[in-house]
Amino acid sequence: MSSGLTFQHGCVIFDACCVINLYATDCMGAILKAAPVQSAICSYVKEKEAQFVSDGVDSNGNLLKTPIDLQPLIQAGILNIVVPDLSVISPHIVVLAKGGIRGMGEKISGAIARDKNWAIATDDRDAQRKLAQLIPNTQLVTTLELVQHWANMENVADNVLREVLTKIRTRGNAELATDHPLYEWAVKYISGS
Repeated sequence: MSSGLTFQHGCVIFDACCVINLYATDCMGAILKAAPVQSAICSYVKEKEAQFVSDGVDSNGNLLKTPIDLQPLIQAGILNIVVPDLSVISPHIVVLAKGGIRGMGEKISGAIARDKNWAIATDDRDAQRKLAQLIPNTQLVTTLELVQHWANMENVADNVLREVLTKIRTRGNAELATDHPLYEWAVKYISGS
């Protein structure tokens, strides 16, 4: 079955927001395995930015945080860690910073994507707009696109898909952008209609 997502590069490198959103689903491994490309995360994002998902609040109103543990995915060969060679990617980081990319993880991931001719996965709408201008030959992929691809390729049941999409919103703290091309698709499953 076709998913509508055509992968244009041999690898997708993930920024922190996509890692958090995918991890929040409890199906990250299956979602990544459904993609016919390699998946990667830079060491900076893994160690500094993609730290936890939210699991509600305790009786005192404090946020309950579940640490993100990517080791099982790394050990299974589903997700690769990239330790960037700063001597190679620093010029790209400078270009992205001057172009308004704010997050260090986005700058490093974008620079790696540009250097290696990889796609980049980000759910940050501002970063998507700026990356599209700054590195126009780099495919931008979102969590919703990857989830839809997985759902279509694996014939995921509606109730499972509803749970996955709901977890992205609750555990990943992700707001579904109303201008995202898959907004209506996601809302249909979340609302159960």
